[in-house]
This record gives sequence, structure tokens and C-alpha cells, in this order.
Amino acid sequence: MSDSIQKAQEVYGRGQQFCEKEDYEEALECYIEAHKLDSTNPLYIHDAGLMLCNTGHPNKAIEYYEKGLELVTNKDDIVKFWRSLAKAWIDCGDTGKGIEYLIKALAILDKYGEQHELVIESHNDLGFAWRRLSKYRKSIEHFEKAIDLNIALHGESHANTASSFHETGRSFYDWGDYTKAVFYNEKALAVRKNIYGDQHPDVAWSCSALGLCWWRLSHYQKSIEYHENALAIDLKTYGEEHPAVAYDWNDLGLTWKALGEYHKAIEYYEKALASNLKTYGEEHPDVATFWSNLGSAWKALGEYPKAIEYYEKALASNLKTYGEEHPDVAYDWNDLGSAWKALGEYHKAIEYYEKAVHVRHLKLGKNHKKTLSTESLLSEARNALGKTQKTSFFKKLFRKKN
Repeated sequence: MSDSIQKAQEVYGRGQQFCEKEDYEEALECYIEAHKLDSTNPLYIHDAGLMLCNTGHPNKAIEYYEKGLELVTNKDDIVKFWRSLAKAWIDCGDTGKGIEYLIKALAILDKYGEQHELVIESHNDLGFAWRRLSKYRKSIEHFEKAIDLNIALHGESHANTASSFHETGRSFYDWGDYTKAVFYNEKALAVRKNIYGDQHPDVAWSCSALGLCWWRLSHYQKSIEYHENALAIDLKTYGEEHPAVAYDWNDLGLTWKALGEYHKAIEYYEKALASNLKTYGEEHPDVATFWSNLGSAWKALGEYPKAIEYYEKALASNLKTYGEEHPDVAYDWNDLGSAWKALGEYHKAIEYYEKAVHVRHLKLGKNHKKTLSTESLLSEARNALGKTQKTSFFKKLFRKKN
């Protein structure tokens, strides 16, 4: 073994240690160095791609994966890169391209038969992807298939089965069927408690999901109980500066906002934002989400200029991460349109709504509920502008006559 190959293995090993500690930036540096030392090993460039996705740079990850694909000939390795490319394309907002890679990967994996971990994982991946396209029935079909295969392979009281229960619940949640979402998340929680006991991150994850379900069902006190339980577990597990804790604070903010306690919501949102800024820096999708939520809370208080300030921060972050043609960017433009509309600045509102409609047409389709919602808001802003201009015209006419 040459010195450079041995050195590459050592550096890669350090990267794995950083990855286990969730220090993805340091892990990325190690994997890139390992690749430079031994450019023939596809593992190094693949895992560098994973870290780029974890740090909010999916576009760059795609470059790495495509270079890595040139190094592999084994079908299992090709599948590995295709599945990673799928995730990166989905993170970039091109879910259709992601699904193409996942379907290709599943076709190769058929050689293993249905009851194989990689086949089950591929059904889970397709469930995630179809959910991103709001094709919830297709998403649920894949997740329910994963449940059946996991039960056949592992039994019901298994971590993988619990995960599939959880994701099926998430798809029902996104579809708006919160009662069914509660059913599946309660099954996931019961399995996880049986496996891990009460104080485990996966238990916290299920508590968080149930908190969101009860929030949607307007059972706010029940929602707060679940979120506080999740927060207590995650604080004990990770300490304050961790993404899981940040999301617990964010979710509590959502519930307090729904109760009309906007200042309390802002307090939780600010804690979530401060934590994730330390973890990720400004250019990360989760940071953009928390800025957006703070904007919504200030908008609810009628503090529109402050809301706009946060919405613009979210937009700037998401533009750097994704570029213009991404659903999250459309969401930011939609929020900015609503804030400017509330201020009576209809020209600016129309400008932002038009941008949001363009991207939602492109990425979600013209019949998607979010596209239709923004089109409705755009129509309202145009009508309001027309009435304002008409009123202004008659005022000027009246003054001339007098």
C-alpha cells in the first residue's frame, strides 16, 4: 500500500469521527483531503457529497456524485450513487429528476427480492420524493409497502418498522389527514418506547411529530405537552446547540403563535434561530425557515417592516442555497408579497407574487394548492391596486373641478 493511500484512509477515518459527532464541516474537509490523496477511491468523493448535502450545498454535492459515478462499475456502487444523486436533486428542488434516479436504482435492486434492506430503503426514498411533489397517495403506497416489508423481515417491534410508521404518518399529515397521522405516529412512538425506553432521540422525534398533529387539530395544550417532552429529551441528549433542540423550540413557537401568544412564539423562534446560526451559519435551509417563521410572527403583530426584514433574510439565504427556481424561494416571495400587500404597497406585492407564481407553476404545477393560493393573492393585490388607482384618479378629477 502506498503512503498516499494509507494517509487517505487515516484522514477518512478522522472524517468519520467528525461525522459521528455531527461536525459535518470538519468531516467534509477530511473527505476532500482523502479524495485528493487517493482519487481512485469512490467512497471518499461520495461521502464528501453527503457532507455537502448535510451543510446545505446540494448543488455542489451533485458535482461530486457525478465525478464519483465515473469511478464505479459495480452495480451496487452505482445504486449507491444514484440514490445519493436523487436526494441531492430533490434538495435542489428538482424532485422529478430525483425520482428518475430512484426508479432506476429500484429496478437494479430487484435482483435481491423484496425482503432486502436496500429495497425497503428505496421504497422509503420514493415515499419521501413523491411527498415532496405533493403526490401523497403515491407516497403513502411506498411507505406502506416499506411497513409490510419491514414487518415481514424484522417484525413490528423494530426500529425500521417504527421509522416507516413515522413517515407514513408524516405523509398523511402533509395530505391534511391529521387523524390518520396521529394513528401512525402513535404506533411509531409505542414501538420506539418499547425498544429504547422514554429518554431517546427517536422517542423525542415521535413526540415532536405528534405535537405537530395535535397543533393542526387545534388541541394546543396537548401539542405543547408533546413538544415540551421532545424538548426535555433532546436537551438532555444534545444540549442547547443542536438542530433537534432548535426544531423543538421552533415547534413550540408555532403552537404559541396559534394560541395568539405572538411574543412568546417569538421568544422560542429566536432561541431556535440562535442555535442553528451557531450550528450552520446564515446560508442553510433551516436557518432560512426560522427567519421566515419570525417574519410571520411579527406580521401577525402588525409589525410589517420587521416582518419584511426577516423574510428578506430568509430569501437571501435560500437564493444562495438553491437559486431562484425552488419551492422554498417561492415561499419567501409569497411571504414578502403578503407583507407588502398588508402595507398597501400593491406594486411591490404584485412583483413578489408574480415571481412566486412562476416558480410554483414550474415546480409544483398549475393545479397545486400552493400555486392556486398565490394566484388568488396576486389577483387580490391587482384588484386592490386597481381600486387605489381608480380612487386616486377621481380624487384628482374632483380637485380639478373645484
